[in-house]
Amino acid sequence: MSRRSDPGSSHEAAQHMISSGKIDKYVSIIAKASDLHPGTTGRELAVFTKESDGLDYESLHKRLADAERSGLIYRGRQRVCSVTGRKATEWWPTDKCKAMCSEGTGYD
Repeated sequence: MSRRSDPGSSHEAAQHMISSGKIDKYVSIIAKASDLHPGTTGRELAVFTKESDGLDYESLHKRLADAERSGLIYRGRQRVCSVTGRKATEWWPTDKCKAMCSEGTGYD
């Protein structure tokens, strides 16, 4: 979450995100959105998460890599994003994500 070269305050903020459970919550929101809207870009996902869960693009974008490392989503091809009009990566749910979402369990 934070780099070695980041100031101490960044390390404290990262630790707070972990200990407060916010990262797990955000990753769970991303997984659910990806399952409901497969093949969308980060900006497109943010449209859905902002409406349903209040998770904006800036927060979502930072957690996409966490969701990917957790094995819940994976990168697809690049295409023109319907929100920005620029090329962007599609995000797809993995089988692990689909199973988690169909069971109604959260990411823990």
